[in-house]
Amino acid sequence: METKSTSRYFLRNRKKNLSKLESRAIEERLNHLESTVKPDWTTRISNLSQVAMLGVVLYGYIFTVIPVVQKEQIAEKLAQLEIEKQHWSSQLLNIKKVLDEKQSDLVELNKQMISTRTEIYNLKTERENILSSLKSKSSELDKVNKSLISAKRSITIAQNNLAKQIENQILGEDVISDSYLSVLEPYTKTVKFTGEAGFMGLPDAKMLWLPTDKDYTNSFINEFSQISPKATLDILINELTEKLKHTDGIENNALKYIVGKYISAKKNKNKELNCPTLPLDEWKATYNSIDTILYDFTNRCVDKTMFKFKELGTYSSQKLHSDYYKSSCNTAINYEIARFLTRKWKDALSPCKERVTRLNEIVLKGLEREQLTPFEDLRPPSTELIRTHMNHYVENNNFFHFDENNSSM
Repeated sequence: METKSTSRYFLRNRKKNLSKLESRAIEERLNHLESTVKPDWTTRISNLSQVAMLGVVLYGYIFTVIPVVQKEQIAEKLAQLEIEKQHWSSQLLNIKKVLDEKQSDLVELNKQMISTRTEIYNLKTERENILSSLKSKSSELDKVNKSLISAKRSITIAQNNLAKQIENQILGEDVISDSYLSVLEPYTKTVKFTGEAGFMGLPDAKMLWLPTDKDYTNSFINEFSQISPKATLDILINELTEKLKHTDGIENNALKYIVGKYISAKKNKNKELNCPTLPLDEWKATYNSIDTILYDFTNRCVDKTMFKFKELGTYSSQKLHSDYYKSSCNTAINYEIARFLTRKWKDALSPCKERVTRLNEIVLKGLEREQLTPFEDLRPPSTELIRTHMNHYVENNNFFHFDENNSSM
């Protein structure tokens, strides 16, 4: 069989080198030979024995070798599993130990949790008690605040009333302090009249600005100290500040409020509290130059009187009394010049005096500059203005009483 196969193999391989007819003939002959050859029993038995041997080998391999190998593999695996078992047992022991520790920690945590819950409960109870107490205290505080507000309102009203009362006292309802009045003394001297009727209806008290009394007026001018609203304000601030040292409570607060007004006015009321200074040297020079005016208008008075006597035809008899008429004219002209200068002096000082006398109104009532008398020219009247006034005075006045029978004063 093997030979046949080999022959066919070689034949097939040779087919490539032979022609188709040759190869076909050879193949047919081989087939014929195979069909004619009979089988050999020994060969068959040999083949069967080989097959049986193969089966025995397979059986032995399957039922002997394989189980032994598998047993060895299983033993090896069992050894590995034993090693792993020991490893995992160690791991399990460690895990169990850790678990026991965690269990112990958990028990401790449970205890702490119970303790914390108890503490939280106690704190909650304490908080509720505190809130309840706080609510009660808050209610009490509201009542106290209402009482304080009411008391504060009452104190404020009382303080305002007291401040108003003190303001009213300062504004004139009570006696003004001597130090405040003393500021007005320099001005008072300039216009002081007794009001008592004297010669020709004039006061007997000595008047300023009389041309015939130079010593008195010049002495007054030399000693004159002009009134000042700011100086007066300082006096009042000092008086009130000194009074603060002897007061407390509501009265002290009221005085502080008023002192604050005065101090504020000193800073913010400069326009209302400022007085320009009089040019005293000019006044003195003008006053000392009016002798000529007195002489001239005394003569005009005498001339007017004598002219009237001439009109009445009594000049000759009245001429004998010329000295009397001259003396009377001199007195009348002297006092009229004094009146005129006094009025101009008062007009120059009046705005400043007003600011002193109304100082408390400026501070406490907020008087503005527009509500006060404005300052005019503070210089003395010129000699021309004095002459104009005296000319008008002489022309429009009869210094004596005249009748048709006789003329006399």
